[in-house]
Formats: sequence, structure tokens, C-alpha cells
Amino acid sequence: MFSLGDYFTKEISGNEYDFEIIDNVTYESEDYLLADNEEGDTFVFIDNDGDEPEYLEELDLADEILDFWRYSQDNNNIGDWEEDEYYDREDRVNTSQDFDNENYDEDSDY
Repeated sequence: MFSLGDYFTKEISGNEYDFEIIDNVTYESEDYLLADNEEGDTFVFIDNDGDEPEYLEELDLADEILDFWRYSQDNNNIGDWEEDEYYDREDRVNTSQDFDNENYDEDSDY
């Protein structure tokens, strides 16, 4: 089983490359590993829970997986409260007094 940051060597099309795992992706109920070689190219491997990841030779599917991964990387900041514009806008709206429809007397006991 490979994790982020693990290294392995694999021969692809007669060339031997050193890879580093950069992410795990689940696409259409299958698990894949994304790995960069020493030149910075990203390759897709099938995560088969074996000793070595299996190179995904279907280039169209590999491109779909990489596009899916890139899209998810660009749109994954919804939970980032400090940088996400949506939450900045909501924080400003929720702090206004427009939602207070009663006059409360701070000194009164209820």
C-alpha cells in the first residue's frame, strides 16, 4: 500500500522512471495513485494494494482522472474560513442587526 510521499521505480514504454506519490484519487469507484516523475510529469497508476502500482495504459481514462483531480484541487477551499469569499460574505451578513426583530432590554430579567 502506497501513501503520499512514497517513492517507487517503474518502467514505462521502455524507460525507467523514479516516481513520487502526490495523491490518491477515487474515480468511478476505483482507486488510483497519481505520481510525478523526476521531470515533473504526472502519471496515473491503478492502486491494486499490491507491492507495485500498475501503470494505467488507457490514456483517455488517465486524462479524465487528471482533469477530475485538477478540478477538485482548484475547488477544495470551501472549508477555508480565512480565504473563502463565500464565508466572508456570510460572516458580514450574519453580524448585521437586521435579524433582530425584538427589542431586548439588557437589564430586564425574563
